[in-house]
Amino acid sequence: MHKISLSMVIGILLSGAAFYFSLKNIPFGVLLNHAASINYGWILPAIAACFADFMLSAVRWRMILESAGKINFRTAYHGTMIALMVNCILPGRAGEIVRPVILYRQEEVPLSIGLASVIVEGIFDIILLLLFFSVFLYFFQIDPDFQMRLGDMQLNGATLETVGKSMLKLCLTLICGIILISFKKTRNHITGAIKRIPDFVWFANSDLKQKIREKLCIPLLNVVGNFVTGFSLLKNVEKTCLCVLLTVVIWLLTALFYYIVAAGCLGVSLSFPEAIAVMVIISFFISLPSVPGFWGLWEAGGVFAMSLFGVDVRDAASFALVSHLVYIFPVILAGLISAILTGVRFFRISEYVSFDTTQKGL
Repeated sequence: MHKISLSMVIGILLSGAAFYFSLKNIPFGVLLNHAASINYGWILPAIAACFADFMLSAVRWRMILESAGKINFRTAYHGTMIALMVNCILPGRAGEIVRPVILYRQEEVPLSIGLASVIVEGIFDIILLLLFFSVFLYFFQIDPDFQMRLGDMQLNGATLETVGKSMLKLCLTLICGIILISFKKTRNHITGAIKRIPDFVWFANSDLKQKIREKLCIPLLNVVGNFVTGFSLLKNVEKTCLCVLLTVVIWLLTALFYYIVAAGCLGVSLSFPEAIAVMVIISFFISLPSVPGFWGLWEAGGVFAMSLFGVDVRDAASFALVSHLVYIFPVILAGLISAILTGVRFFRISEYVSFDTTQKGL
């Protein structure tokens, strides 16, 4: 509990700093006036688009997990919402670790399988975002002289390309790791190396080597086996294609959310393709080392993206702030409700994390 409380304090401080730097050049009174001019009748449709997105995300996660057995939709949905809530409260996307923990506690699915499913899901998301980003660069020309400052950061078109390349490298690294573990030949080399670990401790007696096998080698072999199980969806072409289709719909719903919010903002006019571009840019910004709730990064990404389409910086800031608030408060509320319904105590989540390699799915 003490560690989580410290993380929350640090996260709040980081959030405040990021938020300040992203909006410090915009008078607060002007920002309030812009916020007051928004047609809030668009808020409910925007929230509805968000929750349709969340429910489909739960369906996709449940499908990825089918290799470990039939997972209850209720567990997948509540796990998704609690994870999103945690991302809004703790730094570093801690919610992505919480999801496998909740899955383990609710469905007895080993943590390594849950983690593998999160990795697979992330690969689907990154690939689609990179595809959208490539289309964006093809159809939209970024002014090479456009600059925006966030604290000590100088943001321009090159910033987007750098983040895009980093996401591509991450995606390729994850795919290579999956290939190494999934193919029998390379997996045999990995498991063989694990089994030989006691042999490298040449000075140990037979009892110590046996303890190393029991305490280190066997758990590692089970973890490798669990990861193979978690990645097995990718061997099913039909289900993989269905997951790709779900991923496309999920991100289009996210773009619809931005499109609806923009429709209610004075001085902001976005076509749906432009809303997709805004979504990609904001997603790139919040993929950076993350403060809780993406405060500051979301606003910087929104202002930067909208400015590329000629939107006044004050209107862009109003849109970014409102879209963020419309997203984050329902997520926190829904996450708290899910936590109550599933009996998950937020301050005890860290105590739940313990790899149990004796559970099903090995």
